[in-house]
Amino acid sequence: MNCPDKWRNFKLKDLGEIHSGGTPSTNNPKYWGGDILWCTPTDITKLKNKFINNTARKISKLGLKNSSAKILKKNSLIACTRATIGKFAINSKEISTNQGFKSIELKAEFPAELIYYQLINNKNKLIKLGSGSTFLEISKKDFENFQIDLPLCLFERKKIAEILSCWDEAIETLEKLVEAKEKLKRGLMQKLLTKFKVIPAQTDKMTKKLIDIFDLSQGTYIKDFEKTGYPVYGANGIIGHTHSLMYKQKIILVSCRGAYSGVIHYVESDCWVSNNSIALFNPKVELNLKFYRSPLQSLDH
Repeated sequence: MNCPDKWRNFKLKDLGEIHSGGTPSTNNPKYWGGDILWCTPTDITKLKNKFINNTARKISKLGLKNSSAKILKKNSLIACTRATIGKFAINSKEISTNQGFKSIELKAEFPAELIYYQLINNKNKLIKLGSGSTFLEISKKDFENFQIDLPLCLFERKKIAEILSCWDEAIETLEKLVEAKEKLKRGLMQKLLTKFKVIPAQTDKMTKKLIDIFDLSQGTYIKDFEKTGYPVYGANGIIGHTHSLMYKQKIILVSCRGAYSGVIHYVESDCWVSNNSIALFNPKVELNLKFYRSPLQSLDH
Protein backbone atom coordinates (compact mmCIF):
# COMPACT_ATOMS: atom_id res chain seq x y z
CA MET A 1 0.00 0.00 0.00
CA ASN A 2 1.46 3.36 -1.04
CA CYS A 3 1.51 6.18 1.51
CA PRO A 4 1.79 9.95 1.09
CA ASP A 5 5.03 11.60 2.20
CA LYS A 6 5.55 11.54 5.97
CA TRP A 7 2.86 8.89 6.33
CA ARG A 8 3.25 5.14 6.76
CA ASN A 9 1.29 1.91 6.99
CA PHE A 10 0.17 0.89 10.48
CA LYS A 11 -1.25 -2.50 11.37
CA LEU A 12 -4.33 -2.24 13.57
CA LYS A 13 -2.52 -4.13 16.31
CA ASP A 14 0.05 -1.28 16.34
CA LEU A 15 -2.69 1.17 17.35
CA GLY A 16 -3.58 -0.46 20.67
CA GLU A 17 -4.86 -3.64 22.31
CA ILE A 18 -7.47 -5.59 20.34
CA HIS A 19 -10.26 -7.50 22.08
CA SER A 20 -13.08 -9.79 20.99
CA GLY A 21 -16.44 -9.77 22.77
CA GLY A 22 -18.63 -12.39 24.38
CA THR A 23 -22.18 -13.29 25.43
CA PRO A 24 -23.17 -14.45 28.91
CA SER A 25 -25.48 -17.46 29.06
CA THR A 26 -29.05 -16.40 28.38
CA ASN A 27 -30.24 -19.26 30.62
CA ASN A 28 -29.06 -17.46 33.74
CA PRO A 29 -31.15 -14.33 34.50
CA LYS A 30 -28.54 -13.19 37.05
CA TYR A 31 -26.20 -12.45 34.14
CA TRP A 32 -28.58 -9.90 32.63
CA GLY A 33 -30.27 -6.61 33.52
CA GLY A 34 -27.24 -5.08 35.23
CA ASP A 35 -25.65 -1.70 34.56
CA ILE A 36 -22.87 -2.75 32.13
CA LEU A 37 -23.50 -1.66 28.54
CA TRP A 38 -23.46 -4.66 26.18
CA CYS A 39 -23.25 -3.81 22.48
CA THR A 40 -24.63 -5.84 19.57
CA PRO A 41 -24.43 -5.03 15.84
CA THR A 42 -28.05 -3.80 16.01
CA ASP A 43 -26.98 -1.10 18.47
CA ILE A 44 -24.36 0.08 15.96
CA THR A 45 -26.61 0.07 12.88
CA LYS A 46 -29.18 2.21 14.72
CA LEU A 47 -26.68 4.97 15.49
CA LYS A 48 -27.19 8.39 13.93
CA ASN A 49 -23.57 9.39 14.48
CA LYS A 50 -20.27 7.71 15.28
CA PHE A 51 -20.62 7.70 19.08
CA ILE A 52 -22.38 5.05 21.17
CA ASN A 53 -23.36 5.79 24.77
CA ASN A 54 -26.18 3.30 25.38
CA THR A 55 -27.24 -0.23 24.43
CA ALA A 56 -30.56 -2.05 24.22
CA ARG A 57 -29.38 -4.78 26.61
CA LYS A 58 -27.11 -4.67 29.64
CA ILE A 59 -25.30 -7.34 31.59
CA SER A 60 -24.40 -7.73 35.25
CA LYS A 61 -20.95 -7.96 36.84
CA LEU A 62 -21.64 -11.67 37.31
CA GLY A 63 -22.46 -12.03 33.62
CA LEU A 64 -19.25 -10.21 32.68
CA LYS A 65 -17.22 -12.47 34.96
CA ASN A 66 -18.75 -15.63 33.51
CA SER A 67 -18.27 -14.78 29.82
CA SER A 68 -15.52 -13.68 27.44
CA ALA A 69 -16.98 -10.16 27.31
CA LYS A 70 -14.63 -7.37 28.43
CA ILE A 71 -15.22 -3.79 29.52
CA LEU A 72 -13.61 -1.41 27.02
CA LYS A 73 -12.32 1.96 28.11
CA LYS A 74 -13.89 5.13 26.68
CA ASN A 75 -12.86 6.24 23.16
CA SER A 76 -12.11 2.74 21.94
CA LEU A 77 -12.77 1.87 18.29
CA ILE A 78 -15.55 -0.73 17.99
CA ALA A 79 -15.71 -2.64 14.69
CA CYS A 80 -18.39 -5.11 13.53
CA THR A 81 -16.49 -8.10 12.15
CA ARG A 82 -19.24 -10.72 11.87
CA ALA A 83 -22.18 -10.65 9.41
CA THR A 84 -22.57 -6.84 9.56
CA ILE A 85 -18.95 -6.18 8.57
CA GLY A 86 -17.81 -2.60 8.10
CA LYS A 87 -19.85 -0.78 10.74
CA PHE A 88 -17.87 1.19 13.31
CA ALA A 89 -18.42 3.29 16.41
CA ILE A 90 -16.55 5.07 19.20
CA ASN A 91 -17.78 4.45 22.74
CA SER A 92 -18.26 7.59 24.82
CA LYS A 93 -18.84 5.40 27.91
CA GLU A 94 -17.25 2.19 29.13
CA ILE A 95 -18.86 -0.68 27.23
CA SER A 96 -18.72 -4.41 26.51
CA THR A 97 -19.68 -6.17 23.26
CA ASN A 98 -20.83 -9.53 22.00
CA GLN A 99 -18.59 -11.76 19.88
CA GLY A 100 -19.57 -10.00 16.65
CA PHE A 101 -16.93 -7.32 17.26
CA LYS A 102 -13.21 -6.69 17.32
CA SER A 103 -12.46 -3.58 19.39
CA ILE A 104 -9.27 -1.53 19.69
CA GLU A 105 -8.40 0.16 22.98
CA LEU A 106 -6.38 2.87 21.28
CA LYS A 107 -3.07 4.25 22.44
CA ALA A 108 -3.12 7.97 23.27
CA GLU A 109 -1.20 8.89 20.10
CA PHE A 110 -3.95 7.55 17.82
CA PRO A 111 -7.10 9.77 17.93
CA ALA A 112 -10.25 7.66 17.75
CA GLU A 113 -11.98 9.84 15.13
CA LEU A 114 -9.02 9.63 12.76
CA ILE A 115 -8.97 5.82 13.00
CA TYR A 116 -12.77 5.71 12.60
CA TYR A 117 -12.69 7.57 9.27
CA GLN A 118 -9.68 5.71 7.94
CA LEU A 119 -11.48 2.42 8.57
CA ILE A 120 -14.54 3.78 6.75
CA ASN A 121 -12.28 4.76 3.84
CA ASN A 122 -10.95 1.19 3.79
CA LYS A 123 -14.29 -0.50 4.46
CA ASN A 124 -14.42 -2.46 1.18
CA LYS A 125 -10.92 -3.88 1.70
CA LEU A 126 -11.89 -4.93 5.20
CA ILE A 127 -15.06 -6.66 3.98
CA LYS A 128 -12.97 -8.77 1.57
CA LEU A 129 -11.23 -10.35 4.57
CA GLY A 130 -14.50 -11.96 5.67
CA SER A 131 -14.94 -15.72 5.26
CA GLY A 132 -17.46 -18.37 6.31
CA SER A 133 -20.32 -20.42 4.87
CA THR A 134 -23.15 -19.32 7.19
CA PHE A 135 -22.10 -15.67 7.51
CA LEU A 136 -18.93 -13.73 6.83
CA GLU A 137 -16.55 -13.13 9.71
CA ILE A 138 -13.09 -11.57 9.99
CA SER A 139 -10.66 -13.49 12.16
CA LYS A 140 -8.80 -11.71 14.95
CA LYS A 141 -5.48 -12.40 13.20
CA ASP A 142 -6.65 -10.84 9.92
CA PHE A 143 -8.12 -7.88 11.75
CA GLU A 144 -4.93 -7.31 13.76
CA ASN A 145 -2.79 -7.34 10.60
CA PHE A 146 -5.07 -5.10 8.54
CA GLN A 147 -3.19 -1.94 7.52
CA ILE A 148 -4.24 1.71 7.25
CA ASP A 149 -2.26 4.84 6.33
CA LEU A 150 -1.63 7.42 9.04
CA PRO A 151 0.59 10.51 9.42
CA LEU A 152 3.81 10.01 11.32
CA CYS A 153 3.35 13.40 13.00
CA LEU A 154 1.16 13.30 16.11
CA PHE A 155 0.19 16.96 15.64
CA GLU A 156 -1.07 16.23 12.12
CA ARG A 157 -3.10 13.25 13.37
CA LYS A 158 -4.75 15.43 16.01
CA LYS A 159 -5.39 18.27 13.54
CA ILE A 160 -7.10 15.95 11.04
CA ALA A 161 -9.23 14.47 13.84
CA GLU A 162 -10.17 18.00 14.99
CA ILE A 163 -11.26 19.03 11.49
CA LEU A 164 -13.33 15.87 11.06
CA SER A 165 -14.94 16.51 14.42
CA CYS A 166 -15.88 20.01 13.21
CA TRP A 167 -17.64 18.55 10.18
CA ASP A 168 -19.55 16.08 12.32
CA GLU A 169 -20.66 18.75 14.79
CA ALA A 170 -21.98 20.91 11.97
CA ILE A 171 -23.82 18.02 10.34
CA GLU A 172 -25.28 16.80 13.63
CA THR A 173 -26.58 20.27 14.47
CA LEU A 174 -28.19 20.60 11.05
CA GLU A 175 -29.84 17.19 11.42
CA LYS A 176 -31.64 18.52 14.47
CA LEU A 177 -32.96 21.50 12.49
CA VAL A 178 -34.75 19.56 9.78
CA GLU A 179 -37.41 16.85 9.76
CA ALA A 180 -36.23 14.87 6.76
CA LYS A 181 -32.91 13.97 5.17
CA GLU A 182 -33.94 15.44 1.84
CA LYS A 183 -34.61 18.76 3.51
CA LEU A 184 -31.25 18.51 5.26
CA LYS A 185 -29.40 17.74 2.04
CA ARG A 186 -30.83 20.79 0.27
CA GLY A 187 -30.86 23.07 3.26
CA LEU A 188 -27.26 22.58 4.36
CA MET A 189 -25.65 24.10 1.31
CA GLN A 190 -28.12 26.97 1.19
CA LYS A 191 -27.03 27.82 4.71
CA LEU A 192 -23.37 27.49 3.78
CA LEU A 193 -23.80 29.81 0.80
CA THR A 194 -25.15 32.50 3.10
CA LYS A 195 -22.40 31.73 5.63
CA PHE A 196 -24.87 30.16 8.06
CA LYS A 197 -26.92 33.35 8.53
CA VAL A 198 -30.06 31.28 9.10
CA ILE A 199 -28.51 28.86 11.59
CA PRO A 200 -29.17 29.62 15.26
CA ALA A 201 -26.54 31.40 17.35
CA GLN A 202 -25.32 28.23 19.07
CA THR A 203 -23.71 27.07 15.79
CA ASP A 204 -21.56 30.22 15.43
CA LYS A 205 -18.55 28.44 16.90
CA MET A 206 -18.77 25.65 14.31
CA THR A 207 -19.30 28.14 11.50
CA LYS A 208 -16.12 29.97 12.43
CA LYS A 209 -14.23 26.68 12.42
CA LEU A 210 -15.41 25.88 8.90
CA ILE A 211 -14.56 29.37 7.66
CA ASP A 212 -11.11 29.02 9.22
CA ILE A 213 -10.52 25.95 7.04
CA PHE A 214 -12.34 26.89 3.81
CA ASP A 215 -13.25 29.89 1.72
CA LEU A 216 -16.93 29.43 0.79
CA SER A 217 -18.07 30.70 -2.61
CA GLN A 218 -20.23 29.90 -5.65
CA GLY A 219 -19.53 28.83 -9.20
CA THR A 220 -19.49 31.33 -12.10
CA TYR A 221 -21.45 30.65 -15.29
CA ILE A 222 -19.46 30.21 -18.50
CA LYS A 223 -21.18 30.19 -21.89
CA ASP A 224 -18.63 29.01 -24.45
CA PHE A 225 -16.87 25.66 -24.06
CA GLU A 226 -13.77 24.34 -25.85
CA LYS A 227 -12.66 20.87 -26.89
CA THR A 228 -9.57 20.87 -24.67
CA GLY A 229 -8.31 22.73 -21.63
CA TYR A 230 -9.31 22.80 -17.99
CA PRO A 231 -12.42 20.77 -17.10
CA VAL A 232 -15.60 22.76 -16.48
CA TYR A 233 -17.80 21.34 -13.72
CA GLY A 234 -21.59 21.52 -13.64
CA ALA A 235 -23.95 20.09 -11.03
CA ASN A 236 -23.47 16.49 -12.15
CA GLY A 237 -19.83 16.47 -13.24
CA ILE A 238 -17.69 17.69 -16.14
CA ILE A 239 -19.73 19.44 -18.83
CA GLY A 240 -16.94 20.79 -21.07
CA HIS A 241 -13.52 22.45 -21.14
CA THR A 242 -12.08 25.96 -21.17
CA HIS A 243 -8.64 27.60 -21.33
CA SER A 244 -9.63 30.02 -18.57
CA LEU A 245 -8.54 28.92 -15.08
CA MET A 246 -10.78 29.51 -12.08
CA TYR A 247 -9.29 27.32 -9.35
CA LYS A 248 -5.76 26.02 -9.16
CA GLN A 249 -5.90 23.72 -6.15
CA LYS A 250 -7.89 20.94 -4.54
CA ILE A 251 -11.53 21.87 -4.02
CA ILE A 252 -14.82 20.32 -2.88
CA LEU A 253 -17.94 21.07 -4.92
CA VAL A 254 -21.47 20.51 -3.58
CA SER A 255 -24.61 21.06 -5.66
CA CYS A 256 -27.27 22.71 -3.50
CA ARG A 257 -30.31 23.10 -5.77
CA GLY A 258 -32.20 21.30 -8.49
CA ALA A 259 -32.22 17.65 -9.55
CA TYR A 260 -28.61 17.10 -8.46
CA SER A 261 -28.96 18.64 -5.01
CA GLY A 262 -26.47 17.05 -2.65
CA VAL A 263 -24.13 15.69 -5.36
CA ILE A 264 -20.51 16.05 -4.20
CA HIS A 265 -17.32 16.24 -6.30
CA TYR A 266 -13.77 16.08 -4.94
CA VAL A 267 -11.62 17.87 -7.54
CA GLU A 268 -7.85 17.56 -7.22
CA SER A 269 -6.86 19.31 -10.47
CA ASP A 270 -7.20 22.78 -12.04
CA CYS A 271 -10.78 23.51 -13.07
CA TRP A 272 -13.64 25.96 -13.68
CA VAL A 273 -17.07 25.73 -11.99
CA SER A 274 -19.92 26.90 -14.23
CA ASN A 275 -22.97 26.88 -12.00
CA ASN A 276 -23.90 29.40 -9.32
CA SER A 277 -25.95 26.77 -7.48
CA ILE A 278 -22.75 24.91 -6.64
CA ALA A 279 -21.09 25.66 -3.31
CA LEU A 280 -17.30 25.66 -3.38
CA PHE A 281 -15.23 24.62 -0.37
CA ASN A 282 -11.88 26.17 -1.27
CA PRO A 283 -9.20 25.00 1.24
CA LYS A 284 -7.08 27.77 2.72
CA VAL A 285 -4.27 25.29 3.40
CA GLU A 286 -3.03 22.08 1.79
CA LEU A 287 -5.51 19.32 2.74
CA ASN A 288 -5.94 15.64 2.00
CA LEU A 289 -9.47 15.60 0.55
CA LYS A 290 -10.08 11.91 1.27
CA PHE A 291 -10.69 12.76 4.92
CA TYR A 292 -13.68 14.93 3.97
CA ARG A 293 -15.47 12.31 1.89
CA SER A 294 -17.10 10.34 4.70
CA PRO A 295 -18.66 13.21 6.71
CA LEU A 296 -19.92 14.95 3.56
CA GLN A 297 -21.22 11.76 1.94
CA SER A 298 -23.36 11.11 5.00
CA LEU A 299 -25.56 13.95 3.72
CA ASP A 300 -26.33 12.06 0.54
CA HIS A 301 -27.90 8.94 2.13
